[in-house]
Amino acid sequence: MTERAVMLTRLVCTDLGSRWRPLLVNVFLILLYTLLARLIWGPGVASGMPLAMIMISSLDFVQRAAAGDELARSWFFLRALPITPAMIVSVRYVSSLVALVLYAMVALAAAFVFPYVARAVSPGAWTAVIAGGVGLSAFIMAGFNVLYYRLGYRAAMTTLPYLLLPCALTIAVLASLQNTLLPIVTFFRAVARGAHWAVNNPVPAGILVGMAVTGLIAASWLYSAATLARKELL
Repeated sequence: MTERAVMLTRLVCTDLGSRWRPLLVNVFLILLYTLLARLIWGPGVASGMPLAMIMISSLDFVQRAAAGDELARSWFFLRALPITPAMIVSVRYVSSLVALVLYAMVALAAAFVFPYVARAVSPGAWTAVIAGGVGLSAFIMAGFNVLYYRLGYRAAMTTLPYLLLPCALTIAVLASLQNTLLPIVTFFRAVARGAHWAVNNPVPAGILVGMAVTGLIAASWLYSAATLARKELL
């Protein structure tokens, strides 16, 4: 167990070391876009940029990593090494989580760098806000990794935008049948009630989000590792 942990740590450090430029570029962009949004659209829009950039940067990181694998055809090289598919997938997942934690810390630091971001969120709500942003980002990253290991980079990038269509069509159909936006309003009210509960109960909310994210990542990792193990590389 200790040897596997040491190997995983070394491989993760190597993986992150080869991707330090996009990793740090996204850190810079989180701060830059928060400032630009303040100058162009005002503090109201800028206050939401750090958390939005967590999700954008996290997705960008896994996409760039997948693109690098595709370009270098690293699957062939890695499968030739005495490393299990589970270890290969684990390196990618741990690297992605390290990047996600880094982006979340930068987003939180933005509240101290830009005062208008801090004023937009009450002090007691930061736990729920960051937990929600990290949870949604982890969901996006896990979903992309599942598509990537199952379909490959090009097919995953082609499929990803179309996954949003069923949600949009469902909302459109419900709205047209009712001739009203009531279903959408009801949905956002439910989201608001959930957010209000999370703000007032940050500890249980954080625990629930943590359990959900852990379960999601574990399921995604198991599926990705099993898919890579069965994949025939020609």
